[in-house]
Amino acid sequence: MDLPNCGRLTVVAAVNERVENHERRKILKEVGNNYIGNREVSGHRVEFIRDTGASISIVTTDLVQQEQMTGWNIAGLLVDRCLKQYPEAVVLVNTPHYRGWLKVACIDTALYDLIIGKHTN
Repeated sequence: MDLPNCGRLTVVAAVNERVENHERRKILKEVGNNYIGNREVSGHRVEFIRDTGASISIVTTDLVQQEQMTGWNIAGLLVDRCLKQYPEAVVLVNTPHYRGWLKVACIDTALYDLIIGKHTN
């Protein structure tokens, strides 16, 4: 795929809400349920993605209860070298990559409800 100002990019998977459900399921199956799928965060069914290049895990704020917030912030360095602070929480996750309590950065909106980075906690 050629993008203006970016050059040629390899498309691994392209899934959005405009893709019909049966086509979306087919794409997700080809990518593999280990990296993209539906699992649980604190009892809520969510869409997740495993981001092997991310150093932190992220969850959307609406899935976090107040008592799960730690009162701390997590620093996130974005691809444009912008450093942002996000509220930290500890949530219970159940995915192929991680099961248990996971420290996450809370973001109001994200491409996926849960983004699992390299976890060390």
